[in-house]
Amino acid sequence: MGELQLLTVKETARLMGISERAVQKQISSNKLKANAVKTGTRGRGGIEYQIPVSSLPIQAQKKAVKLFKEVVENSTDQKAQAPLEVFSDQEREQIGYWRKCFDQWQAFRSQPGMTKAELDEMFCENWNLAHPENQVTAKTLHRKYKSWMEQGDAALVDRRGGWNRGESTIPEVVWSIFQQYYLDENRPSAQACYRWVSIWAKENNFGPLPSCKAFERRITTIPYAVIRMYRYGEKDFDDKVAPFARRSYQGLASNDIWVADNHKFDLVVRRPDGSTYRPQVTMYTDVRSRKTMSIVVSENPNSDTNLLAIRKGILKYGIPKVVYTDNGMDFLASDIGGRGRRKTKKNDGEHKPPAVFERLGIRMMNAKVKNAKAKLVERTFREVKENFSKLFLTYQGGHVKERPERLLKILKDPNNIVTEEEFAEAFETFAFGWLDHQPHYGDGMNGKTPHQVYAEQLIEKRTALPEDLDLMLMRSSKPVTVGRNGVRLTLYGYGLDFYDTELVAQYRGKKVYVRFDPANLGEVRVYDLEDRFLMTATHKKALEYGASKEDIKNVASESKKIKKRVKAYKEALVAEIYAPDPMDLVMGQARKNLEEATEAEAKVLSPVRSGERKVEAAPLKKAVGQTNNINLSRMISAAQKTKK
Repeated sequence: MGELQLLTVKETARLMGISERAVQKQISSNKLKANAVKTGTRGRGGIEYQIPVSSLPIQAQKKAVKLFKEVVENSTDQKAQAPLEVFSDQEREQIGYWRKCFDQWQAFRSQPGMTKAELDEMFCENWNLAHPENQVTAKTLHRKYKSWMEQGDAALVDRRGGWNRGESTIPEVVWSIFQQYYLDENRPSAQACYRWVSIWAKENNFGPLPSCKAFERRITTIPYAVIRMYRYGEKDFDDKVAPFARRSYQGLASNDIWVADNHKFDLVVRRPDGSTYRPQVTMYTDVRSRKTMSIVVSENPNSDTNLLAIRKGILKYGIPKVVYTDNGMDFLASDIGGRGRRKTKKNDGEHKPPAVFERLGIRMMNAKVKNAKAKLVERTFREVKENFSKLFLTYQGGHVKERPERLLKILKDPNNIVTEEEFAEAFETFAFGWLDHQPHYGDGMNGKTPHQVYAEQLIEKRTALPEDLDLMLMRSSKPVTVGRNGVRLTLYGYGLDFYDTELVAQYRGKKVYVRFDPANLGEVRVYDLEDRFLMTATHKKALEYGASKEDIKNVASESKKIKKRVKAYKEALVAEIYAPDPMDLVMGQARKNLEEATEAEAKVLSPVRSGERKVEAAPLKKAVGQTNNINLSRMISAAQKTKK
């Protein structure tokens, strides 16, 4: 039993009554057996000696046995205070693991012919091969064994992260302040928050705080949902925490719902002039079958490319009942499908012409803002990236980390860059020839291809003649007032005037709205506010400075036409019946009124007098001593003499 006890150099020196230096000399001269154990520290060459009791002199062994008995007795008492029942299942499993390890270790190291240190290293190698999940070292074995001998089974339990879970040395008020710093979308580090809360604690007379590691460990107790909401934002919370509705496709038929979206390719193509850009695609997909309905590749998708895409799909597959889109501006133009979830100004009483989707009998639905899970077409684009975009030399990845190192070299040679026409043709072939013919295992697909499911689930196909479809797909303006130059539309930042003589003559100053084809702006169709077709108006070009006489004559001719048309209106009225002069009508009625009028007679006459009396004028006062009247002639004569 004593041989199992290992002593340090200090303990050996105490038992033998010599200095530690003397013990080390005996070990060096092989007079005293010892196991050299690496400690990993710089001092003493990183080696620590452990001396078996059996290698000591007899007197020293007796002292060691006596000391060992005291330790065992104390250890036994301590073990009795901690029966296995007080440990959890996981802790009992740890105790059993280490006991088994110690038993095998002690049996293994008792073999003759090798030093204990060599046997310990060999045992650890064998044990680690058999237990790769729980690696041990000789130092760990000695430390654990010594602790077990001193403290009993409690020393074999790894109490890190479990024994005091739920308890914390961090004051609650300090933890509250820390969380307020930590739960911020700027995502400050735990170390930064610890520094801030330390300053706050010092100013508010809180004692020394636990280490930053204690705060980092407690961060793991913050609910995951709270972390996602306050450190990553509401969008991240909705994507990763909030529940979402799962949709069933079993009750749908083909053409019931089409979903639309745009996608920007992670590659570049070449324009005819040699410049490059990243193309985008507007894509419609049938929800039930996941089949591609139409695609339009362009540089910058807008509402016009959206109309072109749905026109291509309708001509080939019919009119869908519902179109499901995101909240992009190209899908939410007010004259196409309405504003969806976007806020609009209230214009009470203002007539709104029917939108394109309304004329087609299509109901538009909009996905929740920033909710990518709602649109399956966005999931389709992931497959496009893997099976199409990455096949091009000019693939540049979705972000910097995905960008191939060779890209800059590839782009230097224009021949490596596919033209926009070639790319559009290639993607159309890929969409209809590859995507639609891949087995799909989503809800309601059962491993069939989108092409097969579309054909199986197609019940009704709503069609329209091309000429009718062209009319229904024409875009509508907001109500505009007819002016001197007809109606004015502002398209793509430019003002365009559309004129017709009849339009100005009949509807000058009135509100109408206009339908137009973005691909043909030579003429527009004009409707009144009750959606009645009035006429077509042609594009009126503005005259440039220095215009030819012929152009000026044409403008003058239009002016004469409108005058003639307006005069014809009045002449048409005179032709039916002539209106008399209104002065004759008024004077005649006035004379008639005078002839028929009679003087009014009062029943009682009451005279009213003024009460005035005649007052004599007072005589003019004369100057003092003056008895004669003033003679003006004499005064004038005297003045003339004085002047001479």
